[in-house]
Amino acid sequence: MSRLTARNAVSELVKEGYLYRVHGQGTFVSKPRVETSYSRFTGFMEDMRKRGYRTHSKVLEASEISASSELQEVLQLGKKERVYKIARLRFANDEPIVIQEAYLPSKMCPGIIEEDLENNSLYEIMGKKYGIFIDHASDRLEAISATGEQAEQLGINEGNPVLYFNRISFLKDETPVEFAKSWYRGDRYVFEIELRKSQEEKNL
Repeated sequence: MSRLTARNAVSELVKEGYLYRVHGQGTFVSKPRVETSYSRFTGFMEDMRKRGYRTHSKVLEASEISASSELQEVLQLGKKERVYKIARLRFANDEPIVIQEAYLPSKMCPGIIEEDLENNSLYEIMGKKYGIFIDHASDRLEAISATGEQAEQLGINEGNPVLYFNRISFLKDETPVEFAKSWYRGDRYVFEIELRKSQEEKNL
């Protein structure tokens, strides 16, 4: 194989993210990215376990707070109602992948912050203990830069790209039960989104 062919092959692998270059040091193999499908509703723990990753969480905050005006609007709450804030750093194979904040109406799941939130799925606790089964969710995604605090928690440099999600989760009757914010490492996480035509569109 010629040197030109080899260089072209290496350059292509760098473009695809399998390799990375460090000026003055050489070319190195990148860590594989965590990939997740976006064709159905799942929680982080369920999704990672299905892909063979070991998971655990570190609770950053678990408290009951007054609902802000944003939460009152999103979760359809009254002015004096309270919510639980559950902030966790989530790991896959002992590597920090995402910071997640979940806000839940206190009246729907009293005492949930007393549960083992480091080793259990929040959605599983909601279902098994409180009979709250999420039917669907609305997600919004954008790429932003990591703050200093986020960078320290995720083990990246300040200003590195992160994928920011906010999610509103609903019951079958359209009652909102969760507002969640997530900051995923842009260098270690890949979303795969599946799109399908409706039956009406297929018939066109």
